Amino acid sequence: PTPRRPRPSTPRAAGFGGTILKTTDGGVTWLSKPAGTTRWLRSVCFPTASTGYAVGDSGTILKTVNGGNNWNLLSSNTTHRLYSVDFVDEIRGFAVGGTEAAALQVVILRTTDGGQSWGIYPTSFNQVLTSVSFPSANTAYAVGFNGKMVRTTYAGVTWNAVSTVNPNQLNSVLFTSASNGRIIGNDGTIIYTANGGDAWTRLGAVTAKGLRDLCFPTPSVGYTAGLSGTI
Repeated sequence: PTPRRPRPSTPRAAGFGGTILKTTDGGVTWLSKPAGTTRWLRSVCFPTASTGYAVGDSGTILKTVNGGNNWNLLSSNTTHRLYSVDFVDEIRGFAVGGTEAAALQVVILRTTDGGQSWGIYPTSFNQVLTSVSFPSANTAYAVGFNGKMVRTTYAGVTWNAVSTVNPNQLNSVLFTSASNGRIIGNDGTIIYTANGGDAWTRLGAVTAKGLRDLCFPTPSVGYTAGLSGTI
């Protein structure tokens, strides 16, 4: 299996109103970078130091090839909200999302050419997906509303539902190796696997607050942040 790419030495953040921030001093100062959009950007991913992607509302997908200093809008073939993006290398990646409406729409997008084109993969899933992570080139996990988790072992061509022993909304999934993965969600949910997702264990909650994002700067040290300033 392909190992997880190294974490970028120059972190970036994205958010409301097309906000993109970049730091080169470990987060002491942050510089705003032009995104070319006012859409809410919900996820950012850098498979290399220079190439990065950001996704957000109304099917927005952006790409940079100069470390985040400038961004270009890509065609996504969807107008639905994209919550998360992850790339296994510079050209192969996925974005997931959906829309909560009378006619529920769940979106899984895949690119194999560095974002120049995105294929929409039809699903029968009944919950919006909020996060996606690749532990290896062919295996990926996505999580979402009401404890929904899906997995592909065929590089995204087909996806199957996975039991997570958790009914709460899941907001972020992250694998730090092919074996070790974590998921966080509402009501302080933290779920862990040490065998590549074959089995998941719910850890004891240390907060009742909803947890929104997850980061592991090293394989053993991690942080999660959520509602009411929870870290």
